Amino acid sequence: MKIKSIGSATKRQLDAIFETYNKTFPKSPWSRSYFDSFLFSSKGRAGFFMLNRNNNLCGFILGKKQAGASDEFNLSALWVNKNCRSKGHANALMEKFISETSKKTEKMYLHFRDSNNLQAFYSKFGFINHRIDGQYKNGEPKHYMELKIRRKSLS
Repeated sequence: MKIKSIGSATKRQLDAIFETYNKTFPKSPWSRSYFDSFLFSSKGRAGFFMLNRNNNLCGFILGKKQAGASDEFNLSALWVNKNCRSKGHANALMEKFISETSKKTEKMYLHFRDSNNLQAFYSKFGFINHRIDGQYKNGEPKHYMELKIRRKSLS
C-alpha cells in the first residue's frame, strides 16, 4: 500500500474522503467548505495522508497546524476501512503523519471520545499526558493526549 499526500489526491478521492469522514464521525460532521479550508489552508498548514488500495479509499489521517500556535499540530482524524484493518495500515498512517509533521512542529496533540477508547493505540507512538479535557456537545468525555517532538541537534 502506498501513502499519498493531499497534493496528489483527485477530486473523486477528496469527495470520498469527505463523505467517509462524515459517515464515520457523525457526532462531529464537517461542512464541505470547512473540509476544503481545513485541507487547503494558507501557508500549507494542513497535513493529510491517505492510503489507497486498488483505487479504493483504505484509510486517511487528517491534521492541521494550529493558527497562532507556531509549535502545535492537531491530529484531527484517523480512519481505516474495516476491510483494511489488522494489517498495520493505521500504524503506517500514524508513522508517516508523525514523520512529516514533526519537521514542522515541536508538539502534536489530539482528542478522542470515550467511545473510541484509543489511549493504548496512541501511547504506542509516544503520545502522553492523557487527561479528560472537557466534553463533546453530546456530553461524552473529551480525551486529550500529546506528543512532544525531540529534535536532533546539528552539533
